[in-house]
Amino acid sequence: MHHLIKDGVRIAHDPWQILAGDYSANLPNGSLLPVSLWTERGPELCQATAELGVYIRENEDLSGLIDYLPTITVVAFQFGKVADGRAFSYARQLREQFGYSGEIRATGDFMPDQVGYLERCGFNAFACRSAAEQQTALLIRAALPVNYQADVQQSQPLFRRR
Repeated sequence: MHHLIKDGVRIAHDPWQILAGDYSANLPNGSLLPVSLWTERGPELCQATAELGVYIRENEDLSGLIDYLPTITVVAFQFGKVADGRAFSYARQLREQFGYSGEIRATGDFMPDQVGYLERCGFNAFACRSAAEQQTALLIRAALPVNYQADVQQSQPLFRRR
C-alpha cells in the first residue's frame, strides 16, 4: 500500500495500480500502464471507458504521450535513482508546455525533502514508501511555506508579489 500525499497536505487513498504483464481490452479503472503501451496502442487506449494513467521510468521518453495527454488521468514518474532529475524537467514540461492539468505523481526512490521542489516543478501527488516518509515530507513542506523564485505554481517571484 502506498502512503499517498495529494495536493500538498491531504493524505489520500490510492486507488491506482501499476499493471504489468498481459493487457486485455477491458482494463480496470485506475490502471497505470507503461509508456511503451501508450506509444504502441494510444488510439485504442483513448477509447477505453476506464480511467487510465501512465507510469514512466527514468530512462523512458514521454514524447509519444503528448497526443494522448487529454485522456490520461495520472502521469506517474518512477524514480529509480536519487541522482536522476529528468522527472523534474518532464513534469515542468507537462505543465508549462503541454498544459497538462491532471495528476503528476512521484513514486519510487525520491526523498521526503524533495517534495517541495517536486511540487514547484508540477508534481501534485507523492506515493511515499512508508508512513514515516509521508510524515517527514509533510513536516518539511510545512516548515518551508514561501518560495522566493517563480515556479509552476507561482509565476511571480516573491519580490513581485509584495
